[in-house]
Amino acid sequence: MKSSSPALFELIKSLTSSEKRYLKLGISGKQPEHLKLFDAIVRLENYDEAVLKKQNEGSRFAQNLPIYKTYLYQYILNRLAQFYENSESAEVFECIRFAEVLVEKKLIDQAAKQLRKGEKLAAKYDLPDMYLLVSKMQREILSQSTKMSFERNEALYRLRQQALDELALNNEYSRLFSEISSLQIKIQKANSPEDIEALEQWKQQTLLTKQETDLSVPNRILLLKSMAIYHFTRNEPDKASDYNKKILNLLEKESWFNKKHPEQYLSALNNYIIDQLTLMNIPAFEEGLKRLEQVPDNPAFAKIKNIKSRMFHQRYLLYFNYCYSAKDYNRAMAEMAEFEKGLQNFEGQLKFHQKLTLHYLAGVLSFGAGQYLEAQNWLFPILQETKAEIVPEVFRHARILNLLVHFELGNFEYLESLLLSTQRLLMKRGSMSSTEKALWQFLKKTTAFPNRRTLSKEAEILRIKYETIGTQAEGRRLFEYIPLMEWLTRLIN
Repeated sequence: MKSSSPALFELIKSLTSSEKRYLKLGISGKQPEHLKLFDAIVRLENYDEAVLKKQNEGSRFAQNLPIYKTYLYQYILNRLAQFYENSESAEVFECIRFAEVLVEKKLIDQAAKQLRKGEKLAAKYDLPDMYLLVSKMQREILSQSTKMSFERNEALYRLRQQALDELALNNEYSRLFSEISSLQIKIQKANSPEDIEALEQWKQQTLLTKQETDLSVPNRILLLKSMAIYHFTRNEPDKASDYNKKILNLLEKESWFNKKHPEQYLSALNNYIIDQLTLMNIPAFEEGLKRLEQVPDNPAFAKIKNIKSRMFHQRYLLYFNYCYSAKDYNRAMAEMAEFEKGLQNFEGQLKFHQKLTLHYLAGVLSFGAGQYLEAQNWLFPILQETKAEIVPEVFRHARILNLLVHFELGNFEYLESLLLSTQRLLMKRGSMSSTEKALWQFLKKTTAFPNRRTLSKEAEILRIKYETIGTQAEGRRLFEYIPLMEWLTRLIN
């Protein structure tokens, strides 16, 4: 490993708390040098080898960093392999390893017994690839046996062929899922007639006609996910919801698969909740949120890194979007204290763009509720950020919302200069839409002559203009991020 490689840093940062504890399990007395390096890297926010050496000047690992980095990397991988040795695949591998040892000892019958156990496990957990490894070893044993049997060899052939067929079918369903996922992205971006035609051609594939119950669990999941994406892309959230619910029910029933692939469940649950939000099926939406809140307590998800902070982020992202779409600002405000407490608890675990997005949602909801000082406080961290590429939509609309906040707070003198500087900043990152230009004209005019009669009259003019502009694709984006029509109605009244 090259000394400048960030691979070790990335591996360490991916570890969960339980994995980190396991690395040091059984270590007593003086801490080994490689674990001192581990602790030093844990403390780093970003990987910088020069900083690492300077902070640990005089230590043995800093003087021989390439050697200790390589050793620590291998040490972590070995410990992780031990940590996950109770996985389904590991159980089958163990049977194969034991069989190999027994063959070396010429204990063929005992080796065959271990492989029969591995065969049953591979079948139980739907692991055709693992079964191929078991059967390969079984054939080697059979070739060494003095009791060579055509019937046994034929049975092995049939079972291997079944495993190969299952792998081939899984490969086809994986391709099917990949194709519809790619089509969804294309249609979201361009919605061209060619892509729409490709979507309908995709639906004609014979793989989609198979009965779900005739498929293995992995292939059933791929089929259901593919159909959910298909209907979502066709703007049929009710049908997409039915398929996502089937996935959730199947994963809850097949706990072994859920434990092995927890991200599948989280993805299906998130999609299901979004479906309910689209359908405005509030009881089902709230039931989905409750499922989300229960995830961190489920042992199946214990090994997912920062699962509590992930579910906190996902829960409030969905809940705040619901409050915004339903214009139920007071409901959102009732949870703000608990939300702020969660942000503090998970500081350092949430990704930067996640925090900014949550801050924006809290800011726009506070604005909708007429809590302008609170809105200003929530927007402040976003306004301090200069890297628009991180969350460009939030970057842009937070600055526009900030103008409205200052307008409501009556900071008219400051607003005049802020309008100019904000306009320059946004123009550097793309031209302004017709919706934005109309808002700028309104703010300039009413800021210069801030009296009630002028304000009400100009707000009515802008509202009428927006009724036309807002129907155009280019002008809709601003309405999705800021409750402009409600705000204008308040000004008029």
